[in-house]
Amino acid sequence: MHTEALDRILPTVTKPGRYTGGEWNSIVKDWEASDVRWALAFPDVYDIGMSNLGLAILYDRLNAVEGVLAIFGILKAGATFVGVNTTTKVDKLAYVLNNCQAKGLFAPGRQAETVAEVMAAVPSLTLGVLCEQDADAMPHSNVKSFPALLAAASPERPANPCIDIDLACLIYPSGSTGHPTGVMSTHTTLPFAASFLLLELAN
Repeated sequence: MHTEALDRILPTVTKPGRYTGGEWNSIVKDWEASDVRWALAFPDVYDIGMSNLGLAILYDRLNAVEGVLAIFGILKAGATFVGVNTTTKVDKLAYVLNNCQAKGLFAPGRQAETVAEVMAAVPSLTLGVLCEQDADAMPHSNVKSFPALLAAASPERPANPCIDIDLACLIYPSGSTGHPTGVMSTHTTLPFAASFLLLELAN
């Protein structure tokens, strides 16, 4: 929002924090350069943070299309994915990735410095991928740009080597009582978990 508009509007509202659009972890994009635009609405107001967890989940997913593509690509290749919150601290992220001996790391372009730190702390990592990042701005020799990888990918679909009881993902809880331990989920249980999340979002 333009400064002039804020100067005119803010004196008339009692809690301007609701309207400035400067929330923590908010993602600001070029409106005119965006091919797809979404509006998320919830019948409530908030002062700090979001008023509904479903909105937070949808907001994150709509701004992380590359992550969704990465998950499907990983599963299609017969590998296993681990979902980690983008606000996870470097030391905990490094622990999780070392614990599961991760080979690759997908992250938002704004976390280039974090990816460089983690690549140095996790010997098993051989590839880092930054979404929405120029190919000539990589922080590490083994970090690639997602758009560049996508442009160079083969259009042919790979064969799916998995069966329903194969491991699909590892879920690491918060680890508030110590180091988190990965919980295994197979290709059979993953659709059930996704259906449950969709049901929760609908409610």
